[in-house]
Amino acid sequence: MVSHSQVCFLLKVLANRVPQFRKPSSNRSAATVVGRRPVGELLQNREQEIDRLLVAKHLLSDYGTTKKVRPIHRLLDNAKQRKIPIESATKDQLDQLSKLPHQGVIAFVQTMQYMPIETMLAQSNPVPLFVMLDSVQDPHNLGAIIRTAEAANADGVIIPERRAAQLTEGTFKSSAGGVTHLPVSRVKNLVQTIGWLQTQKIWVVGADVSGTKVYTQADLRQPTCLVLGGEENGLRHLTKERCDFCVSIPMLGKIASLNVSVAAGILLYEVIRQREQTINK
Repeated sequence: MVSHSQVCFLLKVLANRVPQFRKPSSNRSAATVVGRRPVGELLQNREQEIDRLLVAKHLLSDYGTTKKVRPIHRLLDNAKQRKIPIESATKDQLDQLSKLPHQGVIAFVQTMQYMPIETMLAQSNPVPLFVMLDSVQDPHNLGAIIRTAEAANADGVIIPERRAAQLTEGTFKSSAGGVTHLPVSRVKNLVQTIGWLQTQKIWVVGADVSGTKVYTQADLRQPTCLVLGGEENGLRHLTKERCDFCVSIPMLGKIASLNVSVAAGILLYEVIRQREQTINK
């Protein structure tokens, strides 16, 4: 005879059973987010729609059947609370879907959401801080910049629609989930957007080796949009021309330039330093 405790155990196991892996159909969103931390951050963003979650079978083996709660269990609990379908898959199946380290977790999402720049400005801090990227091609650089900008409490990142890195699974992973917390706006024309920001009393400051000021000498306490150029050629001529002024970062060694994500970090934290000094006076 089956005891009451055995029945309860079986019911708990059945309640936590998950369907087997289904190959994505052609009409499904191709956008994916991989890795436990990025997916965990994604689940915290209620505005981002998630089609389903794909989880390695070994991570599901004791879910709902043990009192020991592991971080992956909390991630799965969050998915269930949001009524997001969870499917199990083999490591080979997960590897086929993503070339990035997925840690046994892949989320299928609706198209990555961009925020209109007008909304971004309306929701910004009293003294806004934005980062604009001119032809940055590497999704990992974009992700690293988003991560740093979020850590620096910037109000958003602005990218062009064409000939530049967009929000992809690589961007999401390298941002360490920063994409879920920091708005990203995609615009048709950077030069026109710079002009519009200037009408909104935002100072537009380019980063360029020919900058008229060293970055520490520029006043970055005002509402500011930092503009950084692509990996190969830096700021385009028209973009540079439209900025209010450009700043440079001294290069004291034999290397002529910094990685764009490193340059973004230096400038963002200089903004923080200057603004904190103003507050503490």
